[in-house]
Amino acid sequence: MRFCLAVIVFGGSLAVTFAANAQAPVITVPRDLNVVGTNEAFGSGAWTTKTSMPTARDAFAISQINGKIYVAGGELFNNNSPIDTFEVYDVASDAWSTLAPMPTHRWFAGAGTANGIIYVVGGQASDSGALHTVEAYDPSTDTWSTAANMPTARHSVGIAVVHDANLNRDILYAIGGATNTGSVNVPVKTVEAFDPVTNTWTTKTSMLQERWQPVVGVVNGKIYAIGGFDTTFSEASDKTVEAFDPVTNTWTMKTSMPTARGAHPAGGVANNIIYVAGGIDQINVDVETSLTTVEAYDPASDTWSAAPDMLSGRTTLGGAVVNNILYAVGGFQVGAATVGQPFIYQITATNHPTSYSASGLPAGLSIDTATGIISGVPTTAVDSTLTLTATNADGTGSALTRLTVHAAPPSGPLIISSSSATGRTGQPFSFRVVTKHASRAARFTAGGLPYRDGVGSELTIDPVTGLISGTPTSDGNFGVALTVTDGSAKTHATLQLTFISDPTVPVVTSSSDAFLTPGTFFKRRLKADVAGQFTYIGTDGLKHGPSATCEGLPPGLCFDGVATISGTYNPISVAAPAGSNMTPDTITIRPRGFCQPTATNIDGTGTAPLNFFER
Repeated sequence: MRFCLAVIVFGGSLAVTFAANAQAPVITVPRDLNVVGTNEAFGSGAWTTKTSMPTARDAFAISQINGKIYVAGGELFNNNSPIDTFEVYDVASDAWSTLAPMPTHRWFAGAGTANGIIYVVGGQASDSGALHTVEAYDPSTDTWSTAANMPTARHSVGIAVVHDANLNRDILYAIGGATNTGSVNVPVKTVEAFDPVTNTWTTKTSMLQERWQPVVGVVNGKIYAIGGFDTTFSEASDKTVEAFDPVTNTWTMKTSMPTARGAHPAGGVANNIIYVAGGIDQINVDVETSLTTVEAYDPASDTWSAAPDMLSGRTTLGGAVVNNILYAVGGFQVGAATVGQPFIYQITATNHPTSYSASGLPAGLSIDTATGIISGVPTTAVDSTLTLTATNADGTGSALTRLTVHAAPPSGPLIISSSSATGRTGQPFSFRVVTKHASRAARFTAGGLPYRDGVGSELTIDPVTGLISGTPTSDGNFGVALTVTDGSAKTHATLQLTFISDPTVPVVTSSSDAFLTPGTFFKRRLKADVAGQFTYIGTDGLKHGPSATCEGLPPGLCFDGVATISGTYNPISVAAPAGSNMTPDTITIRPRGFCQPTATNIDGTGTAPLNFFER
């Protein structure tokens, strides 16, 4: 069954724009739908949402000191243009601040704190070459300085800091990573140690295996290098673990990690346990999937165990531990859209656009140029860069944004609910996550829901029913990472929630659930809190209305061209093929798809799903 979704597009904060202040639209969508600023904390056996990083990014360097987490560089958008942005997260106040930028724009760098100074090591300034530069940040003065270059230029390097009792100071170790031969990344075994006092580097015994993008942790003075690609890029090598003793300058193999993880999982040490979180699934390589899973390594017993999953699966994220709490920050959520699954993209722009365009859309998606609605069902896995425009009488604004479509999961539960909804800021809001092929034991999680400093999550998800509810207090667009877990099977989806306070833009307020009984008359009056013309995106993936029509609705139902959907529901029965083992559906209430009503006036468009269930 195909479904299609609609999107909200709204203007600026003023209902009327005077000629003296007339301006062309400014598109406010993210540069990359997959890159996030999500911040989640793990402690006392559970994950909780914290204030998101102001600059959504991935492939950054991360370190901590004095109860604060520092994030350096990375990328905003998959265009090989690293940034120099430097931000700090205060764990006690749950708040972020911007600091002096790094001297060098870089991504895939490593970072560590030694003797009260944060060192950012290596990385890449573009996609072509690794760096050997090292820059030092002093938190007490918010200033940067240059340190001695690392002997071997590398990116995606693991960083460990060990206190040397004989020298009575910290020594920083740069472990593994990759060098560049032209545009080819070459994983290395290299280990080099930096003494901040003498500002010198020393070569140490190489690892037993090459490791590009390893997780590195220190427990009781020993360094553990976990996972990372070797030159074979095999699933078995991505799980291996080895330990380094700085006193004897030797490496020893340890018990392998249960899960092969690629693309920079996060790591951190809490209570002498090393946690590894996220990354890309290296087993089911045909379906690129951001992992939510977390595994814990106990060096004392050389054993692994499963820890609670993150709320949102991510790759190229950062991990840091403060007061034995693990923070998983930022990263990349693989696939904003999925082949064969409904997708919606919400273009937002200022100054009341009157028309829109989008070029470079993946196959199966289209745009409504009057409302800016991008909707459809993607047919091919692809990584696309879209060119978006928004136009009014005073000009046109444009922007690039990245959208990836990944392959559909081969089995397991599917999330089939809408991927977009609009709510009114300051008013109660709810959204139901709907699945199929899921048992009653299935459980839901959601990462990236609206969050208020000092208060906590303003929306929560019921893990049993999948109902998201609460009252948002601030305007904004939120990319929510949904996960349904049913036994060993997991499925992920992206939901965009938009909350607006502009009183001129309509928000659909009619109920989002409709229960249909075969042979019984049904009627639903569509409502919005501000007058607007109703249309809808149907189960056929097309826009319908404003004239009367029966297209794109469950059989027997029609839209009257004003605001009512009604009719006698007459589902089409499909007989089991001869000789098949099909059994009757015994579930009392079954999802039967949805349409997406929209209410539009001159100031914008509001949208919300109408889920159909059969009794």
